[in-house]
Amino acid sequence: MKGSSFKHFNNTHNELRFQKLRFRCGMEGYGLYWIMRERTHQKGGYLDHDDIKWLAREVDCPQEHLEIVLNEMLAIGILQKTDDGRMYFAERS
Repeated sequence: MKGSSFKHFNNTHNELRFQKLRFRCGMEGYGLYWIMRERTHQKGGYLDHDDIKWLAREVDCPQEHLEIVLNEMLAIGILQKTDDGRMYFAERS
C-alpha cells in the first residue's frame, strides 16, 4: 500500500519545544509526537477526542497517559486547540 508523505524539518529534536517535551515525557513523548503527526496528516490536519481513544489502543498506551502527554504538548505550544476542541500542530516558530 502506497502512503502519502509530508515534509518536516530534520532538526526538530533540537528545537526548545521538543527538548522540553523530551525532558517532561522522555523519548516516549517524542515518539508519540511523530505518530500523532502522521495521524493528523492522514486525517486532514486535526485530531479530535475520539481519535485519542483509538490512538491509545493502537500504540498500546493507557488513554490517561496519552492525555497527559497531549496536555504537555499543549502547555509547551507544540499542539493547539480549536474552539470546538480539535487539536492541531502549531507551526514551527
